[in-house]
Formats: sequence, C-alpha cells, structure tokens
Amino acid sequence: RVAVERSSGVILTALALLREQAPELELCVHLMLGLPGETDAQLVETAQRLNGAGVHAVKLHNLLVLANTPLARRYRAGQYTPLELPEYARRVALFLEKLDPALCVHRLTAVVGNHEELIAPEWAKGRMAPHTFICAEMARQGTWQGRLFEPAASPPPPLLDATAPQFMFA
Repeated sequence: RVAVERSSGVILTALALLREQAPELELCVHLMLGLPGETDAQLVETAQRLNGAGVHAVKLHNLLVLANTPLARRYRAGQYTPLELPEYARRVALFLEKLDPALCVHRLTAVVGNHEELIAPEWAKGRMAPHTFICAEMARQGTWQGRLFEPAASPPPPLLDATAPQFMFA
C-alpha cells in the first residue's frame, strides 16, 4: 500500500490527557508538509484547527526521502516526487498566513541529521538556506504569519478529524 491511515484516536487521547494532567505544559505540534495528495485546502484547515486549540507552537517539516525506506523505493520507481523549494515555500506561506500570530513557529523545514541518508530533495541539505528562501519569498509576496488569521467565533474543530485522510508511509 502507498499509505496507511494514522491512528488519530490515539493522538487525540494523548493530547486530551496532556491538557488534563499537565495544563501548564506548552504543546508543540510537528507538521509534515508535502505528503502525497495534500491540498491547499487541507493546509488552511490544519492552520485553522491549530488556532485556539491549546497548542503553543508548531514545527514544520518537509517530507524527506531517506535511504532504505519505503518512500525511497517509491521515489526510485518514479511513484513519488518531492516538493521543490519554491513550491514548499508557497505551501508554508499559505499555512502561516492562516496561523494565529500568537503561536510560536519553531521551524520551517526539516533538519537532516545525516546528509548521507538524504536522497531527496537536495535543497534539504542546507540548514539555513531553505529558511532564508522561505522568509524572502514571503517578504516578496508581502505576507506574514497571521496575515489572514481570523479568530474563531466558536471553539475550533478537533485537532484531528477521524474522517479526514491522514497519511504515513507503510
């Protein structure tokens, strides 16, 4: 199978327990952008779900093709193409425009621990160059985190919707 559904019930339960047992903890959500089939509407919806949901920070990660993984096999077979940096930057900007400006963004791209394991995208080997590119692209577009943020009049939807497709590679 190309992808399997992630167990959102476990994640929601863990978040609920954390909020109940340790409300003083600041929660940071890690999001992977560039999953196969991901749409702009899903990125916007994800930002809106995070807004006001008790999350304090977010770390964004681009999908990496690493050696000896199922994704590497799919990449070599031509079944997966990673995002190029300009497209990834566009998606980051789209997400950040809708994200509450009060949320801290810890990271814009994945950090590659071992460059020898990275197959693609090549641009992910740079630590600061992708970050600088994304920031410059957002400045060029005249946009910023929270530019299109709209506080919700009612409580936000759950962080994860069990009916929505959420993918991870098997």
